[in-house]
Amino acid sequence: MVRVVTFGCRLNALESEHLQRQAQKIGLQNCVIINSCAITAEAERQVRQAVRKIARENPTTRLIVTGCAGTFDPTLYAALPQVIAVIPNEKKHDLGTWQALVDHSAPSQEENATKNPGLRARAYIAIQNGCDHFCSYCLVPKTRGRSRSLPYEEILKSLRVAFQQGYPEVVLTGVDIAAYRENDLTLGQLVQRLLHDVPELPQLRLSSLDPAAIDASLVEAWAKEPRLMPHAHLSLQSGAPPVLREMNRRHTSESVQVLCAGLRAARPDIVFGADLIAGFPTEQAKDVDQTLDLLSATGITFLHVFPYSVRPETPAAALPTLPRSVVLERARRLRQWGAAALRQRFAPYIGQILPILGEKAHQGRTPHFFRVMGTSLSPRRIAPMRIIGCNETFLLADVLEKDASRE
Repeated sequence: MVRVVTFGCRLNALESEHLQRQAQKIGLQNCVIINSCAITAEAERQVRQAVRKIARENPTTRLIVTGCAGTFDPTLYAALPQVIAVIPNEKKHDLGTWQALVDHSAPSQEENATKNPGLRARAYIAIQNGCDHFCSYCLVPKTRGRSRSLPYEEILKSLRVAFQQGYPEVVLTGVDIAAYRENDLTLGQLVQRLLHDVPELPQLRLSSLDPAAIDASLVEAWAKEPRLMPHAHLSLQSGAPPVLREMNRRHTSESVQVLCAGLRAARPDIVFGADLIAGFPTEQAKDVDQTLDLLSATGITFLHVFPYSVRPETPAAALPTLPRSVVLERARRLRQWGAAALRQRFAPYIGQILPILGEKAHQGRTPHFFRVMGTSLSPRRIAPMRIIGCNETFLLADVLEKDASRE
């Protein structure tokens, strides 16, 4: 038996599914694979804590660490209890690397359960990996390498397989998908070609986007393609010009305002989200105010707030850090603002009829990615529903008509 424990991003989650299939195919036995994350110090702490806990509770189980944390500091993770190997990201999908770890005394297994994709609501397809933009706080170029994009035909094949397996929504994901370039094909052109070549796919969604890399072809895709979901999550990090410069980000607060206005003109119902770092070393109180001003000006709704933590071997690690209490208070303030913005954003949708993708029993998402509660929602089914109200975090919906979507 092999179990995969995943930390971090959607790309890691997608890669974990591949690792599970790969491990079963070669007959790896009595192992737990920890697919780690190094985006923050807290993420690494959780990985180490999980390794120790798994070892303590399963004293005869072999542990294998892969992912970004293991790639960045393999010696540290190799020294943890019961860890027999640390596999860097560049060898994560090398079958030979895993075959060397097979205990040949154990019976081999056939790939079986993995043929059933389960009841996840949406499929994730990696279209890109790595990053070329050395932000001062980030380890990703060290742990994932430089940006590289998958060929169109490979992505198209994966999308068709996902649809055939019954997924009504596919999410294109990667480390920096806005940087997608393959034979001069941009992300926007990729989206338009995929939707043209798979006309039966109901919904396509994009993961986080670098606002500096969103070009006219992607704006055009949102304008022309109703099946491209009206939700853009931006890797913003801050709205304060001095902080953005220290972070080595390529966008400005002004360019983000122009971008959001242009996207809203192209797709009036689009909803924005943003990743934000609270308490960057050079951040001042007025910088938080400027960030909130930018959020208000652009109508950004969904906030993913990360308290700053030092990443060794990054330029920002040389800067004096703010007191932890200050960092956490600023994160709390941003999250509080985001919760209020979300509640306010709910109001216009009450009374509307929307196609709701069920994620699990009685819960789902609108095309705009708002969470929905409804009595007749089922995983991996799209049902037209009327929005009848809301609470603090959910829209409330009722069935309009019998769900005619495919199983």
